[in-house]
Amino acid sequence: MITTTALAVATAATAAWGSTIRPSTTVKQPNASPVTSTRATATPTGSEPGRIAYLGKGGAFVQRFLGGSPAVKLPQSAGSTWVALSPTGKVAYGSGSSAFSADPPYTTAKAVRVPPAAGALGGARFTRDGSQLALRLEKGSALLELKSGRYANTPFDDLSADAAVRVYAGRADDNYNNLFLETSAPAPARPVFTITDRAKVFAALRAQGSPAAAKIADDAEQSPPTQSTEWLTGPPALSPDGEAMYWSTNMGGGSGAAGNTQWLLMKTDVGTGRTIGLARRGTEFGRMPELEVSPDGRKLLATWSIHSSAVENPVGNDVVDLVSQKHTQLSNEAAGKSDVNIQDGQCWGANSQLVAYSGYYYDPHDPKVVGGGDPPRARFTIFVKDVATNHTIRTIDGAVRPSCG
Repeated sequence: MITTTALAVATAATAAWGSTIRPSTTVKQPNASPVTSTRATATPTGSEPGRIAYLGKGGAFVQRFLGGSPAVKLPQSAGSTWVALSPTGKVAYGSGSSAFSADPPYTTAKAVRVPPAAGALGGARFTRDGSQLALRLEKGSALLELKSGRYANTPFDDLSADAAVRVYAGRADDNYNNLFLETSAPAPARPVFTITDRAKVFAALRAQGSPAAAKIADDAEQSPPTQSTEWLTGPPALSPDGEAMYWSTNMGGGSGAAGNTQWLLMKTDVGTGRTIGLARRGTEFGRMPELEVSPDGRKLLATWSIHSSAVENPVGNDVVDLVSQKHTQLSNEAAGKSDVNIQDGQCWGANSQLVAYSGYYYDPHDPKVVGGGDPPRARFTIFVKDVATNHTIRTIDGAVRPSCG
């Protein structure tokens, strides 16, 4: 899912991650150019990266990923706090319990019915086949089948392209961040990892035959957690075909008050349950990452942050090649600015070659920042990066919460 990191300006508490989205009623509105400004540079080779939707000044917008035509302001999108884009071009957006959807050329919108007694929408995304809208609700989560309008309440952190496979971390009554997997077949959810079965993680690392992986397992096993809450996992991600699940673990090392911890990336085969560590990357330090697999299933985007001080919570975006395990840290530095930043959303371009993320770079010594709360959208910029070269291909000023399709 896309994510945001809230600026911790007067506290050492962990920064909050989240993104927002809303549903649609029939309203007519002419196309309008966004008030956000855009800049473009070189265009990468490869297939068409599709569209991008985002929140800007005055509402939600959608346009071609690399520009070339004016952005369209979506009808009835003023005040929107989330936007989601389908690979088919359909867009959903809104705020609170009010939600809309629109299809190209985005001249009209229609209402999306929110499940009864579900509370406000806290985030959403389309399945990659565009047939369903996955809703994060104030009281749970649900899948909306767009053709029939039927809802099914179901937990998820990520879904396969057709939503037939779903994975998630923990439950409301579970403090241990166990990982579960569900399918559309009439079978109960099965655990992928539980706190009582952590030995299989050590075994998986040793089975790789890598000295580095074995050392990680040895160090963690020699220092077992004294409390089950010391063993943390980040939200899992699925490959589009639903065959592989990626997740992170701190190997029982606990975390500090700000959420910083050592963490390691893992892969589990959905069919067999075989788990391996992506140990050639090694361990990282910071908050547990958010993960997103590229549309072609060959790369993994890991978005993480680290608490340095009350006003310094820089965010990083790493791309891991899932075949070679080579990883590239996308530059988290804006031209002429420091790398102190926060982020409000990220997504893969449809061609799996580009990543878009919305960042705000700031001076931590600026009195306007300290105690200033979350910055307005106008201070953020969407950076479109070529993951092969780490070059910035395009920027969109004053834009947050990108959604790619």
